[in-house]
Amino acid sequence: MKGRIVTNLPNAEYHAHDALSASGLKEMLRSPAHYQAYREGERIKSTEALAIGRLTHTVILEPDRAASEFFIYDGDRRGSAWTAAVAANPGRMHIRQSWWDDACRVRDAVWAHPDARVLLGAPGRAEDSVFWHDLDTGLECRCRPDWLTEGGLLVDIKTTRDARADKFARSAGDLGYHMAAAHYAEGIAAVTGGEPAMFPMIFIAVETEPPFAVSAFEFEPAALVRGHDLRQRALASWAEHIASRAERAPSYPPGRRQLVLPRWHMTDHTAELIEGEATDNTEE
Repeated sequence: MKGRIVTNLPNAEYHAHDALSASGLKEMLRSPAHYQAYREGERIKSTEALAIGRLTHTVILEPDRAASEFFIYDGDRRGSAWTAAVAANPGRMHIRQSWWDDACRVRDAVWAHPDARVLLGAPGRAEDSVFWHDLDTGLECRCRPDWLTEGGLLVDIKTTRDARADKFARSAGDLGYHMAAAHYAEGIAAVTGGEPAMFPMIFIAVETEPPFAVSAFEFEPAALVRGHDLRQRALASWAEHIASRAERAPSYPPGRRQLVLPRWHMTDHTAELIEGEATDNTEE
């Protein structure tokens, strides 16, 4: 079955859809139970970081929508003034003036970067919602590219503390960006009838503190192969749970297992342990 693209789908409606997203697949790799909790909303928390991330993406990609999606309020979030501000801005997300100011500085840095300016200036669309069914498992999937050019380039904006290549590579691996790149490419391929390799993902990494430095990256082929394998493993895990007809998804395997410390922890670091004993207030 060919995939479909839905334009102008509200953000909340997209995230409420049951289809598997890249974020959901990352939870699945931890365990099906973690994904089930994520799917039921138990692992999704509205945080300042999420609000700033959404604001930054909107200011960069869809600045005309900012006024209808956010409202600025710097007072305490309690009392009659706060209640009145929320009532006057139905459906809008609360932000602070400092968040807006920083988002605008990030925007300016992105658009000043020569590679980012070419990518985001190319004809394309922002935040289209893509839905398709995985060929191997039949599971419905979804993705929402930040920017998809008419030429088939997927452009993803990532805020980060450090946009140097070695530092961003580590965080990209930890956060599963290689799996996300494979997932998005599969989605666009399902919609267009092309091959996933035809739709590379370019990451625009922008630091969130001055000087708001920017770098552009794409994964090496081996990383994308690894991302594809991880994606298929996660999908197969959920398909297996569905086939089992069990009410609750499994988490970690049962049984007592041997705990192996990381190699770096096996060196002599007595001083650190003594210091830790002086400050560790946890109960055992």
